[in-house]
Amino acid sequence: VRHGFTFRRMIRCASCGYSLIGESRKGHTYYRCHSQQCRGTSFREEDIEGAIEHRISHLRLTPEDIRDLGDLAYMHFLDEATQRTETEAALRRDIGKCDERLSRLTDAMVDGHLDKDSFAARNRELLMERRSLRDRLERTGSQPPRADTVKENLGRADIAQLSYGAANPEEKRKIIRELTSDLLAHGKNLEIRLRDTFAGIGSWCLIQSGAPCP
Repeated sequence: VRHGFTFRRMIRCASCGYSLIGESRKGHTYYRCHSQQCRGTSFREEDIEGAIEHRISHLRLTPEDIRDLGDLAYMHFLDEATQRTETEAALRRDIGKCDERLSRLTDAMVDGHLDKDSFAARNRELLMERRSLRDRLERTGSQPPRADTVKENLGRADIAQLSYGAANPEEKRKIIRELTSDLLAHGKNLEIRLRDTFAGIGSWCLIQSGAPCP
């Protein structure tokens, strides 16, 4: 029966780039790099667990942290919303100007001031420009404000350690994927890279406590 190693294909060797392979020996689970040049790159599973729990322990938030971060997120949301509104207004103005030029171009051809070939070439250019402006407007409008997810991320960060400690192996894998962008093995040292959002929250917590950021 194949062993369902908790950290299978989740830890990369920083030297060769290959995933560490899980194996059971003498009642313990180890993760090793089997590349010839990386002999010695290995960890016991309980050491990995401890390193991850320690890393995400920095995400614990006090009610004051949640309030202050929420206020910052709200201010960021206002700035973001204002910038989006201004960008959309500018794009709509440019689309309106493009429509006016298309209308004048059609009038010029109807009045005989422009031959059909010149009209077709200029009309094609203006339609392409208009399509490009419409695409930019749609992308701008479809971008969800990042601040909308801040409250959810704050909650996920705050309960991360408790959730991880009570989770089964598959749930732990899911939590790790949500919180981290990479797990890198440097010999006997494990580097745990948090995703940008959670790295920012962790740095905030450490700064508030007066501890140096990792």
